[in-house]
Amino acid sequence: MTISEKVSYIKGLADGLELGDDKQSKVIKAIIDVLDDIACDVESIEEDLAELSEQIDAVDEDLAEVEDLIYEDDDLVDMKFTEHKLNLSEVCDNLKIK
Repeated sequence: MTISEKVSYIKGLADGLELGDDKQSKVIKAIIDVLDDIACDVESIEEDLAELSEQIDAVDEDLAEVEDLIYEDDDLVDMKFTEHKLNLSEVCDNLKIK
């Protein structure tokens, strides 16, 4: 049962009591109205939270793709470097440095 449903249930109970216009009845009605407002705000916050959660998941997926591209390129650079890696003595010999 959601908060709004619970507040609606309490409203129904209060209506069944047939509250009058005395001070206590006015306080009870005002409390129920505040509870109804709070329930609406909580539902709105829950909807916003769900939307934000979906957006965060989408950003996380996009970030994972970017990371894959970056690290994939690093591996490629490392492979090319390894293929063309020269020994220091070979470089010195080629430059005729002793």
